[in-house]
Amino acid sequence: MHGATVRLPGDTSYGGRWLPRRITGGATIEFETWNGYKSTSVARNGYVVYDPSTQKKEKRNIYVGEKQDFYMVSFKTDEVFGIPGEISQISCNPNPFRNEMALTMRLNNDQHIVAEIYNIQGTKIKTLLNSDLPEGYYEVAWKGDNEAGNKVKEGVYFYQIRTGNGTEVTDKIILIK
Repeated sequence: MHGATVRLPGDTSYGGRWLPRRITGGATIEFETWNGYKSTSVARNGYVVYDPSTQKKEKRNIYVGEKQDFYMVSFKTDEVFGIPGEISQISCNPNPFRNEMALTMRLNNDQHIVAEIYNIQGTKIKTLLNSDLPEGYYEVAWKGDNEAGNKVKEGVYFYQIRTGNGTEVTDKIILIK
């Protein structure tokens, strides 16, 4: 994937639309600047990302596969920013779903992740993920089945994501037939 924009001296942001469909998901987007004579690589986490959907500025990497159409990126050294939590951009799509849903998340540092599905009574139905993962953007699918591979009944379910540091995120999923 390649892209370019003009950034004049004093400009603080780059606006871009990335369509990295042929690159492996989870790869870090890399930037280079060019001053008219030579190019220079921008260090990982060497930029601040403005996310228009959350209206936040964060010091973080951008990964291939993130669902955002575009971000504003600032290379300015005195930019004011926040530090994202250890896990963010969690979504479940589609929801409700019929055959398969995708659970996506961005890990902002290396950590152990457990992602599980529970029924409305709180009984664990399936473990989707139980692994040590490096920081990055991840997607895991659930096909509406249990640990034995049998389809479960339509209804309300919950996904729960736990990190090794104790963060826990739970939300509702609706399976329809």
